[in-house]
Parts: sequence; structure tokens; C-alpha cells
Amino acid sequence: MTRTPSRSARTRLGVTAAGVLGLVVAAAALGAGQANAASVATWDKVAQCESTGNWSINTNNGYYGGLQISLSNWKYYGGTAYAARPDLATKQQQILIAEKILADQGAGAWTCSPGTGLATDRTNPYPDPTPMPTPTPTTAPSSAAAPVLYNPDTKTAEVFAIGTDGVMSHSYSSNGGAWSDWATLGTNYHFTGRPVAVYNPVTKVTEVFAVGTDGVMSHNYNFNGGTWSGWSTLDTGYKFTGSPSAVYNAASNAIELFGIGADGVMSHMYNINGGAWSGWSTMGTFKFAGTPTAVYNADTKTAEVFATGTDGVISHAYSTNGGAWSDWATLGTNYHFTGRPVAVYNPVTKVTEVFAVGTDGVMSHNYNVNGGTWSGWSTLDTGYKFTGSPSAVYNAASNAIELFGIGADGVMSLQH
Repeated sequence: MTRTPSRSARTRLGVTAAGVLGLVVAAAALGAGQANAASVATWDKVAQCESTGNWSINTNNGYYGGLQISLSNWKYYGGTAYAARPDLATKQQQILIAEKILADQGAGAWTCSPGTGLATDRTNPYPDPTPMPTPTPTTAPSSAAAPVLYNPDTKTAEVFAIGTDGVMSHSYSSNGGAWSDWATLGTNYHFTGRPVAVYNPVTKVTEVFAVGTDGVMSHNYNFNGGTWSGWSTLDTGYKFTGSPSAVYNAASNAIELFGIGADGVMSHMYNINGGAWSGWSTMGTFKFAGTPTAVYNADTKTAEVFATGTDGVISHAYSTNGGAWSDWATLGTNYHFTGRPVAVYNPVTKVTEVFAVGTDGVMSHNYNVNGGTWSGWSTLDTGYKFTGSPSAVYNAASNAIELFGIGADGVMSLQH
């Protein structure tokens, strides 16, 4: 358990609201040469003693997370830029705040520090990664991003991409085996943008959607890994820009499909239990640019869609228990973004988190816990500048949200 900083320490550091943000931005400055730093392995030893290594623990004893950081320490050292409490943050975020506590208070801040090496370790837990070499490009698919889908029934991972000729192709790996060669999903339809794929575990249907060069949305599907149906349009009367988004809504056993029209208005279509498609319906009059993103929260039984407005402001709408969709609401108007936001849900911490790249190239995030109030936007290190749109995924093995972005230099960076 960590001790609360003394009043004299607060005065000495002179932490103001702006200063806390400065501390968060400076997290990377606690580098390998820092007098008080510790490796991830050492922090794991401390966590094993403090919480039996449970990084999301909350026993209502006033201390939270793997390193049992008090809420006052978490706030004082800038942790709320990551999450409301330590147990709601990732392991890396908890360690980054612990590094600040260690540098300021020493190893004695943790009752479990003796015998772990915390007092003598000088290793930077998160040194700057060595850039990975760029892989040799393959032929054919050229989509800006290629969605990967996993079918748990056939134990197959599948990737879809649009070629330079506009034809959709796919490749797959079953039971963790070698990836197949690329194969087209029909050559008579041509697409732009990025496809989206979704799996319905009840009907055993894998379905892929894409916007054609004529702006019409089309889909292709198979049952339980069988033969593909072939492309068919989903109402030629609606024209779309950008790329679609889709999500499986377990509350209504529906595949929910979203697209932004040429007029900037979001439209929605759904298919319940493998039946007929509903037909398109518009969702309000908000004007959006680019591509939406959708996510499902299994705990609150809520499907939610996010999109960036033509003014750069991100808004969201939601449906709970398969009910009517809410009106659009902004997630704060003081931050402005470009490209497509990405949303991900952590079923352990019950956190829904949204990430987006600002007009200044800085990555920011906004989150809520178990469907509660949104935290408000906060930046994730202003020292990194990104282009395009981010990608994020929940890693169940480490209980971490993994966030990826491509920098202005073309190098990919990871935060988790």
C-alpha cells in the first residue's frame, strides 16, 4: 500500500491542475537513467505481494490495483489522465504512476518493497521500443486497413482487404495454422475504402460489408465457414462515403450496420436472428465525415456508435437492450479530431474507451465505467504525433487494451 504524500511534499512539488497534466505528459521522462526506477519484473514482485498480482483488484480498502495505490496518490501524481482509479487503468499505466511515486517517495511507499529489489533497481520499465523493420509488402490488397475477424466455432481467423483493382479478397488461418493464399470474393463488384466484417455466434454467420465505387453498400456472407453467398446490394437508393461499421448486438441477436451518407447523415440497418434486413433508416440530422465505429458492452447490453462530425467533434448514440437508438450527443466540444475514432470494451474493468487523433496529431482518449459518466477527453502523450486513424483491441491474456497508431514518420507505436 502506498502512503499519501505529505503536505510539505505537495508544496515542494507545487502541483497545480496544469502541473498534473504536465506530469502526465512527462511520464516518459522517467527514463533508464532515473535514480528511482524499476523494471516490470520488479513491479510484478511488488504486485504479487500487494495484491497477489491482480491489477484490477478493488477490495474497498482505500487502495486499488496491482500496486495498491491510494486514490489520493493516484490523483496527486496524475493518474486520472488514464482512469478514474488505479484498478480501472492498465498495468502499464499503473506502473507509470508508480514510477512517479517511487521517484518522489522512495521504495518505502510500499509495505511490500523489502525483498523485491524495488529500492535498488534502476531499470526503465518501458524504454523506447526499437522500431520494427517494415515487412515486405504483398501483392493485391491495398486497403488502408484490413479488418481481421475470428470465428470461434470454426477456429478460423480471417482477413479481408480491397485490392488496387477494387476487388475484395480474403485470406484465412484455421486452428492457428498457416495463412491461405489470397482469394477473391467475386470480381463483378468493385469497392472503395475499408471493409468491415462481423460474426453472429447464434446464426453462425460471417458477414462482410463494403461501399462500392458507386456509393452503394453491399454484403457477402457464409454459414459456419461454408460457401460464400456472393455479393448483393443493400438498397441502391442510399449512397455512402467513407467506410461502414458493424457490430453484433447480443441483446437483440442482431447485426447492426452503420454508414455515413453523401449528405453526411448517419444511416443504420439491422438483421435480427438471420432474418431479412430492416432497410436503411437515418439517425438524426448530425453531419459526419469519414467512418463511424461501433462497439457492444455485454454488461450493460448496450450497442454504441461513434463518429467524427464535420466540425471535428466526436458524437455518440446508443441502444440498450435492443431498444430505440438515442439522439446524438457530443463527447465534449473542446477537442477536435480527424479520421475515424476507435472504440473498445474491457469486460474485466467494465470500461468502454474511445481513442482518436486530434487535428494537432495528438492521440486522446475518453472513457466511461459500466455505462456511467464519460471522463472527458485527455491526451496520451503530446510528444507523439499521429496520422490517419488508430486501432485498438482488448487483449484477454493480459487484461489490457492495446492501442496502435502510425506516426508522421510512418513508424507504428503501441501503448497498453
